[in-house]
Amino acid sequence: MSDLEGGIELILAGDDDGRHRLLELHNRRPLSVTRLLTGLAADAALARVPLLWSVCAKAQSAAAGAALAAAQGRALPDGLGARVLGERLVEHVWRLALDWTGRLGLEPQPALVWAVRDAVRAGEPLPKPVLKALGTCFGQLLETLAARGLSGIGARSAWRPLPARPDWPALEAALGAAPAEAATFVLHPLCAGQPAETGPLVRQAASPVVARALERSGPCVATRLLALWMELRADWGRVQRGTGAAALLRVHSPRPGVGLAQVECARGTLTHRVALDGPLVTGWRVLAPTEWNFHPRGPLADAIATLPAQSDADATRAAETLAAALDPCVRIALRMTADA
Repeated sequence: MSDLEGGIELILAGDDDGRHRLLELHNRRPLSVTRLLTGLAADAALARVPLLWSVCAKAQSAAAGAALAAAQGRALPDGLGARVLGERLVEHVWRLALDWTGRLGLEPQPALVWAVRDAVRAGEPLPKPVLKALGTCFGQLLETLAARGLSGIGARSAWRPLPARPDWPALEAALGAAPAEAATFVLHPLCAGQPAETGPLVRQAASPVVARALERSGPCVATRLLALWMELRADWGRVQRGTGAAALLRVHSPRPGVGLAQVECARGTLTHRVALDGPLVTGWRVLAPTEWNFHPRGPLADAIATLPAQSDADATRAAETLAAALDPCVRIALRMTADA
């Protein structure tokens, strides 16, 4: 991961009673990097996008291409949704087989990731034994989380999902505002005045299995991992059938020369807004899932505030597990301090 992608610093505070809270959250992601696209011709800017965002690069390119098409009044380029879907599936497999196994000290399964990645790249049928192996891996992760007392973390936290249907006028007003105001919104986005979250749990919340888990256990770590697994399975089927990819993109143009696009990537809803003056880019804003999910008053802060009284070491482990369940696209650095 390059320094260009930045990181997020979390500062936890503990009191004498063993309760903890998120005292500060510093988002050091270089969100102003979009200035490097301003002044370029549209095609040149689009070619630069995957160089600026290496994580979920296909989703970033798809959102950029869709926003440009909307601004120019063109139809969407072919294949955008399929590329996003394939990348999302590979990302989900990576999360289970490498990220979570590594975090919990289990045996990483890189061969599962490479098998899915190679099949997606080649347009070949997905290997059925890999899905069975991923199911075994998922079960081991749930068992390990439960054995370590980590599966129920966050169960009593607030649940504020980002609506599935975008409020285009509100997004245009926020992202198209004066530079300082738009930058503030991108850093600390709000939906109807409140923080919200996005990602697999939000997208899978209506599925019967996840809905029951939410009702029974709340948005805890185990519920979030279940949603990831359910979306992985659903995406597996979509890739196999070659259907459903178009639903991952949404576009809107409030007026000629301005385009907004949303893509449902691995970590949640990704939004691009592009403004053009003839062939040149005059403004570009990107609102990524990480800014929703790691808002200073968002789901992580809510969940940490609900932790039971415990030692600083246990609270740190719980907060790190919560952060992993929200799936940031950058490094997380966490430190503890005495409560102010």
